[in-house]
Amino acid sequence: MSELPDLLHRALRYSHITCAFAGLVLFWIPIFAAKGGRLHIRVGTIFKFLAYYVGVTGLISSIWCLVHTPSFVGAEWRTVSESAAPYLLEKMRFLFSILGFLSLGVVSGMLFGIRSVRTRHDHSALSSPWLLFWLGAFGLWSIGLTIFGIWNLVLMYMGRHLLPVAAAGRYLIPIVLGSIGVFGAFGDLSYIRSPRPSPMAWWYTHMENMLGVGIGFHTAFMVFGAFRFLPIELAGAWQLLPWLLPSVIGIPASHFWIRYYKRRFSELPSAPSAEQPQAANARPS
Repeated sequence: MSELPDLLHRALRYSHITCAFAGLVLFWIPIFAAKGGRLHIRVGTIFKFLAYYVGVTGLISSIWCLVHTPSFVGAEWRTVSESAAPYLLEKMRFLFSILGFLSLGVVSGMLFGIRSVRTRHDHSALSSPWLLFWLGAFGLWSIGLTIFGIWNLVLMYMGRHLLPVAAAGRYLIPIVLGSIGVFGAFGDLSYIRSPRPSPMAWWYTHMENMLGVGIGFHTAFMVFGAFRFLPIELAGAWQLLPWLLPSVIGIPASHFWIRYYKRRFSELPSAPSAEQPQAANARPS
């Protein structure tokens, strides 16, 4: 019976890695393909199913690891010494609390991005229980991730944590990522509940969420893939690099790309000219 969890873990792990790598490559094709064209739609559809599988398997693995780490780790846990077990437990909880965050972000972002296109003619239809469930789950996990980082920092500075204060920088990662997730989730829920701000807002929402899914893919790749298998050792604040670099690049890139399309669709608000004073300044005192 002890072999069954190990077999399930390996099946989840290798199928997740395979689909994640395929999705990482395919992500760039719809980005550069003609929007709405045959290539964009066909490759985007394949990427959609890969993203759903990667997100769901990542979430299952994360919940499993956080609830019962020994059965998730399997054979490796049985070979760990009693003194090393708490450190392995801390490491796995740290990694998989963030993997769960990324997995929920991929699923909710993909659902929101696809549904924003399908409901472009009826904004009121965007609000579905299924979408609200995943966005709510992502928001709650983001809040939990932020609290998780803050709590561990507090324990470190009180001298009650397993790791020394010198390792406190790593717990800035869940705080930063969790905070980004909280603002993102509340922004998405606000967009759903409010009237559409412009006729082409569905286009910008689709783009923003697809780029967000791409950020999740690239963050997981850098942390769980590239920087774990390449002979690169990052010390001090540089340990934040693989966790935050995709967001540092992707979020501003998303902002400028959306501004480009707003300008193209003539939906970018123009700044008031010097000859036309703003209404607040034009009122009599």
